[in-house]
Formats: sequence, C-alpha cells, structure tokens
Amino acid sequence: MKVEINLWELLGKNKMSARDLSKITGMSNQQISSIKRGMTSRIGLDTIEKLLEAFQCEPNDLFKIIK
Repeated sequence: MKVEINLWELLGKNKMSARDLSKITGMSNQQISSIKRGMTSRIGLDTIEKLLEAFQCEPNDLFKIIK
C-alpha cells in the first residue's frame, strides 16, 4: 500500500499555482515541488495542517491510498 498526496489535483481545483501555495503556507517552492512530484517519504503534521488550511479541505481530500 502506498499513500500519495493529491497536490496536483488540489492545485487545479483551487486554480492555484505552486507559487501561490508557497505564499499562502510559507512553505518553500522546493518543498512543494518535492511533495507534488511524490519525492518525499515523510511529511510533518505541521505541513499537513498548512496544506489542509490552504485548500480548506479534509485529510481524505489530501491523501490518496494506492493498493
């Protein structure tokens, strides 16, 4: 089982660029890019909170489980 973050989908639904997300969350462009490309093996709770708040969504909207 693998867990992915639906960052591409959420950015598109919210008509937001990675740069916009960076400004809203205070996260670096590099960090957002790594998450977007699935290059992170860990993500902190503070980062999850920032993403949930930025997209005004629930955790099940942010995460996708691949079996």
